[in-house]
Amino acid sequence: MRSPFAVFVAAGAFALAASVSPSARAEDESIVIEREVRELGKNAAAKEPADKAKEALDRALRFRSVGDDANARLALGLARDWLDAGRDLAQTLDAEKRVAEARAKTRQTEQDLAKARVELEEGVAKASRLQAQVEAKEKERLGTPLPKAESGKGDKKAAPKGDGKPAPKGDGKTAPKKDKAGK
Repeated sequence: MRSPFAVFVAAGAFALAASVSPSARAEDESIVIEREVRELGKNAAAKEPADKAKEALDRALRFRSVGDDANARLALGLARDWLDAGRDLAQTLDAEKRVAEARAKTRQTEQDLAKARVELEEGVAKASRLQAQVEAKEKERLGTPLPKAESGKGDKKAAPKGDGKPAPKGDGKTAPKKDKAGK
């Protein structure tokens, strides 16, 4: 339930708004538009739409001064349209500027990432080399002989294989013959 005071205030505001003449409302609107045009005119990119809005606003004031309210309303509408176009243009240019800045940051980040990848690959390669050196030193310390390829030392002759018995004679192409017992 609403209080009687709130109803009274709302009714008074409604009556006041209804009693204001259309020309007074248009004058208030033109003041608001003029203020917005001045604010928009500060933006260099939106200077042309702001100038066009100012011209339309001046035309509306001239129409109103001679009593032509219909054309004054049309001119005010035109001023509003130019004002909206100027705002849209300013917002678009601002958005394009932010996009260009974001692209520049993206390019820089990509370059930094590529550099970091190269450094990482170099670090991994260095770590692998150091690991191989550590393993070689560890084998050397424990006395484990290194494979011939790694040590660079070794006899030119190969050590005989087997139990020291001479190898069976043959042409090397056929297997030696076995006796009946399979020996």
